[in-house]
Amino acid sequence: MIGAASAVTGGRPTNAGNHEANCRCSGEIAFLVVVGFCGFGFLATFEPTDNVSQFFAFRIGYAVIALGCMVRVGLLIAIAVCK
Repeated sequence: MIGAASAVTGGRPTNAGNHEANCRCSGEIAFLVVVGFCGFGFLATFEPTDNVSQFFAFRIGYAVIALGCMVRVGLLIAIAVCK
């Protein structure tokens, strides 16, 4: 894999700063996928059932995880803006 990369770049070293930015961007995307999943799960707990209280724990769990991931995405964006 490294040989193929050096062959493409003509043996020149690639910019290492892009790797950090790419990792940060992929982290943001992964957290946003989790936020989307939790948002869908949170909305799915409001489906009509006979026992509404059984889904209350799921609502809290989905909300806490989604909010935590949104905070993390905000921090990653703030770090990217400050650099």
